Amino acid sequence: LDRWRKEVGVFYSQDKPENRDGPITNKLSAIEKDSAQMKKIPGLSKALFPIVFGCDNQSDANHAFAMFDHYTSLGGNVFDTAYIYNEGMSDQYLGRWINARNNREEIVVLGKGAHTPDCFPSAIRPQLEETLFRLQSDYLDIYCLHRDNLDVPVDEFIDSLNQLRKEGLIGVFGASNWSLDRFKEANEYAHSTNQQPFTLVSNNFSLARMIEPVWPGCVSCSEEDFKSYLEDNQIAIFPWSSQARGFFLEEQEFQGATHGANPNLAEQIRVWHSEENIERRNRCFKLAKELNVENVSVEILKWNSDMLEMFRAIESGLHYGCWEEYFMFKVSFLGGEESDILKVEKMIVDYVYINANYLSEDEANEKIRKWSMGLKVKLPGGGRPS
Repeated sequence: LDRWRKEVGVFYSQDKPENRDGPITNKLSAIEKDSAQMKKIPGLSKALFPIVFGCDNQSDANHAFAMFDHYTSLGGNVFDTAYIYNEGMSDQYLGRWINARNNREEIVVLGKGAHTPDCFPSAIRPQLEETLFRLQSDYLDIYCLHRDNLDVPVDEFIDSLNQLRKEGLIGVFGASNWSLDRFKEANEYAHSTNQQPFTLVSNNFSLARMIEPVWPGCVSCSEEDFKSYLEDNQIAIFPWSSQARGFFLEEQEFQGATHGANPNLAEQIRVWHSEENIERRNRCFKLAKELNVENVSVEILKWNSDMLEMFRAIESGLHYGCWEEYFMFKVSFLGGEESDILKVEKMIVDYVYINANYLSEDEANEKIRKWSMGLKVKLPGGGRPS
């Protein structure tokens, strides 16, 4: 019907989302924050919902308004946009929605700029100013360089970003698709000159590993050395495609033709269909069935910051003698009580199984034997995890 009306030129005032009294779902768009699940990052006064809304795939303003309203009705308040998204329309849709809902101070906007081939310090300011004009806003809460340019010294990027921060155009800032070496070099320079360093990284971070980049210049931070650096320095991860662009859906309806940024089957095969990823996917489905949750819930569990601390403790061997303390401290994340400790332990054992495929049989058996010490649940029979 919408296509027919567009073809014959039939339009009504209510077709413009700003002209409607409220959300089409009739839910209030006021953001109700659950303080227990909100996150904080250094340098930003606003608390952040742990799931960020990516603004790229909006087909029109009505679609965007409906999605934004639904997300905020669930407590969400963080929107990720970029100068190049949807040829600037993503910024405009978000700006129109913010203006209509009058909620700029309630939400967090993460904007990105200086994407290849314009990845130069000189491009940051003009693109930022255009983004702010589209958003009808005076500032971005968070700004990320969308790509890196190895021909540009890191100090030039850091100096430019600090100047924009001093002017109040951006709050905290970070880097998207930067290597660990360049990211560390940039922060070392910032600290040596008493300037603001990168506060966050926005690389790919997923249970699945990219065979090759989704798009040219994409970089992961799933590697152990990158994760250790971020954890040691308490640097936030804003992962893109944390669910591997639909790879962890059991059935996926590909709509690549609907919007250029949507995934398609050719991309999924090219980027994610390795033997290791398919095995992880199968284990994810098995675990989801056992826990009676969606497959993507298991994938989200992989990168959730609250659970990551526990997983890292397991991997580093810090769990000896302190299982009970970890579970008692973290069980509240699952919304449970002390009686749920067994469930948490079982989930962690299953996590171990999901990620043990890189070990030899002897290594797996030995590591599982150590991991099982102190657990109240029994592992399945011996042999390599399956």
